[in-house]
Amino acid sequence: RRAIPEGGRHLSATGGWATDAIFGTGGGLDFNRVTMAVDGQAGRLSINLAAVGEGQGSERLGMDQNASPVYLSAGVDTVVTVNQPGGGTSSVDVLKFVPSPGIRIPASATSNYSLLGRVGYQLGEHQRLEITALGSQLQSQVFDYLSLYDLPSLGATRDWSRVVTGSWLGKLSQREGLLLSAEAHLSWQTDRATDGPLDPSGELSIRDPFGGFLLSPLHFRFDANTFPVDDHLVNDFRTNSGRRSPYDLSNTAQYQPIAQYRTNPYGLGAQFLESGGPIGRLTLSQEDRVVGKAVLDGRFGSGRHFRLGAEVVKYTIDYYSSGLTSQAMSDAYIESPRRLAVYGDYDITSGQTMLQAGLRYDHFSSGAERPYYFADTLGVLRWFPRISTMNGFSPANPTAPAAGCTPGQRPLPVACVDQYAGLIEDGGHSRLSPRFGISQEVSSRLTVRGSITWTAQMPDLSAVYQGVNTDFNVTNNQAYGSNVDFERSVVGEIGGHYLLGRTTLDAALWTRKDQGALATHFTAWFDPQSVSNIALPVLTNGPDRTATGLDLLATRTIGPRGLVWLSYSFVHSDYFSAPFAETRAHTVTAAILYQTGSASPVLGGLLRQVGVYADARVASGTPYTSCFSGLPGDAGTFSGEPCGFTTSGPNTANLPTLKLVDLRLSKGISIGRTTLTAFVDARNLLN
Repeated sequence: RRAIPEGGRHLSATGGWATDAIFGTGGGLDFNRVTMAVDGQAGRLSINLAAVGEGQGSERLGMDQNASPVYLSAGVDTVVTVNQPGGGTSSVDVLKFVPSPGIRIPASATSNYSLLGRVGYQLGEHQRLEITALGSQLQSQVFDYLSLYDLPSLGATRDWSRVVTGSWLGKLSQREGLLLSAEAHLSWQTDRATDGPLDPSGELSIRDPFGGFLLSPLHFRFDANTFPVDDHLVNDFRTNSGRRSPYDLSNTAQYQPIAQYRTNPYGLGAQFLESGGPIGRLTLSQEDRVVGKAVLDGRFGSGRHFRLGAEVVKYTIDYYSSGLTSQAMSDAYIESPRRLAVYGDYDITSGQTMLQAGLRYDHFSSGAERPYYFADTLGVLRWFPRISTMNGFSPANPTAPAAGCTPGQRPLPVACVDQYAGLIEDGGHSRLSPRFGISQEVSSRLTVRGSITWTAQMPDLSAVYQGVNTDFNVTNNQAYGSNVDFERSVVGEIGGHYLLGRTTLDAALWTRKDQGALATHFTAWFDPQSVSNIALPVLTNGPDRTATGLDLLATRTIGPRGLVWLSYSFVHSDYFSAPFAETRAHTVTAAILYQTGSASPVLGGLLRQVGVYADARVASGTPYTSCFSGLPGDAGTFSGEPCGFTTSGPNTANLPTLKLVDLRLSKGISIGRTTLTAFVDARNLLN
């Protein structure tokens, strides 16, 4: 670390490096972490830079991994001549194998970095401009033992993001009894992701990355440049023709991987790939956002505060995900959703009482276009996931209804019933969310509070668009999105805070109701092509979930450097008239944190700079549904299919009680002006 003060100028820099290399290949995964930060100021100009990079050369496969090694190819052991069907011979290389070193395995490196840069400039005394830039990247190889000796079948993932934000912050007015300030932000944001097979030549260059770092972009066999996600691709998906994969879907046999011989360390046949492929999945994702936000903040005297704000977000989303040789579970879409939020808050403090109130308006529009058909002569439209195979579909114009039929026409010709009505855009959704709260200081020790809050959460856009252009005939087990509404919740709470010397007691009784949480439901939908009902998994706003709970917390300080706390939580939930599967009825947690100073005289100073952190947690097991197939001896088993038979009822059984103890001990060792810290960190100490 180095700091340089000079009049109105200042520059400081810090850096750090962490590694597990000292444990060698038997105990280390070649993990390295590098950090850097620079802060500087010169007059009205300020600058902040920060970077964090992590590399890990190997994935961890589990405990005692070095006792069950992964075998690597180490050249050719011998060459075998093999007779071919129909006559002739060929030469087959039999590889030589060596075990992977220690706990490390090949083709499984993971690396990430995050970068931050901020430049600020003070405009006079009360206003400031800032520009902030953020960048991040995550790259990882996908370890696949069965494809380890067939380079074209090895895959990887790359996710990267960039954000640039311009901000203005300042005071608009300041006079007796009034302080008015504001801020405004404009941000450009982008996310990219590629998941698929690596280019074999690129895989060779990252086989043993230094320190586990994968900084340069990985080279994929297919990416957004070689296989662009554009309007032509979406149109081909809708017409089920043309370019729907980098491969020729009419002749996929040519791409099949080959496992003809037992050229693997275990002598197994038809499992370890030797050539051919890849036939895995390719996913290409691109999302751009433009975000504008403005906030007005005002204070009147010492007891009144208001805040008004608005936020607008414009998205552009390009997405493709499909098997290279199959359209099962495939997706391709280009969408431009919008989101708007306007909100206001008002707080009043009078004596020992504080009142809070707020109101928020949210609106979003997905812009998704879905296939509909005419259900009757009244012109009623119904959805079903057929596009190219819908009656009356025209490949020349996939968005148009069947010839001679018009949405909204009254009456509709009989010939138009069960015919394609075209692609109909989703309607927008809006929601008002108020909140109210009150806090009363009863005495210098006791404060009571109460609140009720409504919130609205925009649904996950990937769920909204899922399967939006995927025809029912080209996929299987496909879960489809729908025109879902906001996910909403309302939370009510009453509680209190009490001071008793160095001990603080806090209690809260609360209730929560979640409405419209996204869930996949199997529902019978009428198929106009087969003229029958078909059960489809569709993501829709689900039924209400309710929960009531009690939280108790006691905290006590131990001298100037210690803290201990004990908490208890009780939760009762209800979902489909049964306990919610992700809740624990009872939870008790205790923890202690203590740090001795550098001048501690205990045991002649032996316990100087010693830190102790321990926590223990005991919690009820989560509920589950005990299922059986109806056959003798099958009670209590669950195959993953929906329960046809239950031993009692949904979520009436419970997993065993959870018990966890974690412990961390540290000791600072001073050497001149440098302090080294040695520590032991044990998670789930008692297993």
